[in-house]
Amino acid sequence: MIRNFKKILTDISLFRIVYAVALFFTSFCHTEIVGHGIKYLLTLWGIGLIVFYYIRPKRLHKVLYGTWLTAFVIAYLITCVIHLWDNFFLNMVLLGHVVVCFFVLYGIHTEEKTDIYKEIYIIAHFILFATTLAMIVSFITLPFGEQHFKFLGNDYRMVIYENRFTGIFTNPNLLAFYGVIAIVFAHILSKEDLYKGNLKRILGNRILILFSLMNALGVFLSDSNGSLLLLCGYIIVNVIYRIFCELKTVSLKKMLLVTGSIMIVSIMLLGGLVGLRIFSNKAVSVALSAGNAVSQGKAIDPMKGKPDKSSEDKISVVTFAHENDNLDSGRIKLLQKAVVVFANYPIFGVGKENIVLYGSRLMEKGFKYSDLHNGYLTILVGNGLVGFVIFLGFALAFGKHLFKSVFLEKSDLKNSLFICIFSFLCAYCVYALIEKTILLEHSYMIAMFWYFIGYASCYMKRYDHTEEIFHIKSLFGQ
Repeated sequence: MIRNFKKILTDISLFRIVYAVALFFTSFCHTEIVGHGIKYLLTLWGIGLIVFYYIRPKRLHKVLYGTWLTAFVIAYLITCVIHLWDNFFLNMVLLGHVVVCFFVLYGIHTEEKTDIYKEIYIIAHFILFATTLAMIVSFITLPFGEQHFKFLGNDYRMVIYENRFTGIFTNPNLLAFYGVIAIVFAHILSKEDLYKGNLKRILGNRILILFSLMNALGVFLSDSNGSLLLLCGYIIVNVIYRIFCELKTVSLKKMLLVTGSIMIVSIMLLGGLVGLRIFSNKAVSVALSAGNAVSQGKAIDPMKGKPDKSSEDKISVVTFAHENDNLDSGRIKLLQKAVVVFANYPIFGVGKENIVLYGSRLMEKGFKYSDLHNGYLTILVGNGLVGFVIFLGFALAFGKHLFKSVFLEKSDLKNSLFICIFSFLCAYCVYALIEKTILLEHSYMIAMFWYFIGYASCYMKRYDHTEEIFHIKSLFGQ
């Protein structure tokens, strides 16, 4: 019994699966509090695994670019000590999550016995099924409009929040992000190289497409510009890579043709997604308005799908148009305030959990929330120039290695799930400019990024081109 229990506790792959499931449930109205409680307990488990697998056997050096990550952890710890009397415990808890991301999620490439295909297979199926089910429930409750309920002192606004589709999620942006992740995993599950071992395919392409369409509808109705950008970026990187894989020779004419084609495809794709969003929002809005009018015995204009003017003001109409008129949704003001905090604490920062506290100390109207809707800016303010430069050093080293692995092995990888992972990481790095992403958030959004980085690192280790010189011509196979 004790031996079996110890085996479970030291199963690092099992931890990653359980951790993904626990974080998954932190964004739903009915499971948020329980999910958050479990994630903190699992973080302690993750730290124990780091001690068991890395610190005791002195294996930290086996982590790719682990020196950068260790330096960041030390810098983060210094930040916590400098602000010892300000949310020290909360900053240390967040540091625990950061360490788990670095050495348990990303450090998967150091594990010789872990079957990453099996792990991806399990996590992908769970997230795809669970997210699609959550979307279906959200669609079913859509006709009920905005709903309120309280649970353990928290007030939740479900289904419709500020005229945006929220469903059973705690936030419209989270609903959209979950939808994009589900679509990416559906794409991964369509790749044949995932089933080369003993794994059996249980979802055909038609089912995967159907699930993807359901989640895409949720993304459109949520009116999340960031998640739409993430989805669009993912598709564009996939398209660009396919174009490069088909090129055999390089010339100025072909370079111009490829560049022009990529720009046209990108513009058409973005325009098409925006058009689909407008159409889906309008169609669902008309259907809901008609349903509300019929249930209340009001007259409907069959040509416009709207109630007549005499009864229009008495009928609840959901248009899914964002109530915030600012295109930046207040991000420019956040940037201005962030500059003030950074200017006062530029070296080691204030600690992410102190952003609200120091904002109120330095400005009359500080921050309402601790996230700055920009992953990079949050690291800069939270960890100062030292932490930001160290993290940037890791990002550049990792990115250079990643691009070498992707483009120097394009003949073997063009149809593999590695390209799905690569495309997601590229799109996510752009997405991080306008959302609370990358690192300093103990959430599903950040964890998914590090799961993908970890799986990408396994391919990078297999196709190790660390010392190889990279030429632009190699992109075209010449």
